[in-house]
Amino acid sequence: MLARELTAIGITVAIACTDPSARTPFKEVRDGIVVRRFPTIAGDATFVVSPRLGSWLLRHAHEYDLLHAYSYHTPVPLLGAVAAAARRRADAIVCASEAEVAMLSARFPRLRTTPAVIPCGVDIDEVAMAGTVDPGGRPTVLGVGRLEPYKRMSRLVGAMAFLPAGTRAVLIG
Repeated sequence: MLARELTAIGITVAIACTDPSARTPFKEVRDGIVVRRFPTIAGDATFVVSPRLGSWLLRHAHEYDLLHAYSYHTPVPLLGAVAAAARRRADAIVCASEAEVAMLSARFPRLRTTPAVIPCGVDIDEVAMAGTVDPGGRPTVLGVGRLEPYKRMSRLVGAMAFLPAGTRAVLIG
């Protein structure tokens, strides 16, 4: 969605990402956006390593004004930082939340700039079309996050046994 919205306002966007399945095309154009997928050699569905992505970034990072390396919890931002540092110093670091700023700052105390927080975007029209959840007077616990094992949504499901009878969980993944 971010790539489509940036493209809609005239910004050229290219995506380089990992592909643990190695079953999708290496390069394709989707909605006018070039997408390159790099196979991985280690890790699971969340923590993956792609030397080919790192090598590509080292060769091509200088072609871009902005590198958006998403997810503090994977090697991809580190690859992006190394590739960018080989050509130039970052003018800014952006995180999606204050919690991410705290984790980044704790792990990398010598950052030359304080990370800014720009929350992930939300398509308001799409949310409005989803309708509402009517708890019918019942206590409701809401869990929002990708359905990845490291997000630990299973803990919410397990906690339901300890909540009052009739409590409902709504998971959005």
